[in-house]
Amino acid sequence: MTFKHSDSCLQSKELLLLFGVSLRLYLIRILSTSFYYLDTTAL
Repeated sequence: MTFKHSDSCLQSKELLLLFGVSLRLYLIRILSTSFYYLDTTAL
């Protein structure tokens, strides 16, 4: 039972890490597109 609990805890940690990484990539994509927008409007 303890093993099962630790396994679920590890799984939630992995899901949280995956969510953080995907969110970071999403933010980077938004920032890069906004900067590209600014560059095109500046020209």
